Amino acid sequence: MSKSKHKLTTRSALKPAAPSPDPQIKHTSRLKLIREHRLARLFDVDPSTIWRWKRDGTLPPPVRIGGIVGWPEHQLLDLLAQHQTSEEREA
Repeated sequence: MSKSKHKLTTRSALKPAAPSPDPQIKHTSRLKLIREHRLARLFDVDPSTIWRWKRDGTLPPPVRIGGIVGWPEHQLLDLLAQHQTSEEREA
């Protein structure tokens, strides 16, 4: 995976919700898709950066559900968590 000049940081819209008191309740749907232009807004980058991240493997491959192409929200949250963990190790 090549290094991108943009860091994977996001606005609060994609941050996980506070943990539920009931461990059976999940706050992100496995079917919620984040489309390319929304993802670009969340990461505060140009859509061309999203295309580049798809091409170089920074982002996982998008999925298609009923003609809609995007990334499952839970995958993006996992990606952010991994990225934040790797940044903490480097610091």
